[in-house]
Amino acid sequence: MSLVAMRDTLLPPLMSGELRVRDAERVVENVL
Repeated sequence: MSLVAMRDTLLPPLMSGELRVRDAERVVENVL
């Protein structure tokens, strides 16, 4: 997954509060 795709996937839920930063970090760690 490219950085742009990760940004586009994670940013909207982070901004709306649906996704917490801690959870987003786990997603990124699993991808990288």
